[in-house]
Amino acid sequence: MTAQQQLACGRERYRVLVIEDEPLIRTLVAQALRDAHVCAIEAATADEAWSYLASGSQIDIVLSDVHISGSMTGIELADRIRASYPDIPVILTSGALGNIDPATLAYPLIQRPFRLQSLKDAILWIVKH
Repeated sequence: MTAQQQLACGRERYRVLVIEDEPLIRTLVAQALRDAHVCAIEAATADEAWSYLASGSQIDIVLSDVHISGSMTGIELADRIRASYPDIPVILTSGALGNIDPATLAYPLIQRPFRLQSLKDAILWIVKH
């Protein structure tokens, strides 16, 4: 997390870990969440996200692309999070699922393209319930 993200998170009630290897998408999603007064912590890879979680930092929800860079996929990362941090909900996103059947996923899926307002509404609903 950058120093700027740490300062911004000090004022926000909810913390969302946004994992996306496409910088433009990651930045747009994170900024939309910040505009909704949600602390958005950005990670470009599964490994970076896992390191952040393992550091003991508080996270209320994880939003991860299915196909991300690193040593594991978004689904594998979600499984690892569920096993180690069962109280942290995970939402997956994807613009192209390939041969993955969304019905077989154990996590909510928001397919891209999505409206940023719809994404913000979904995340805010989850962290408040």
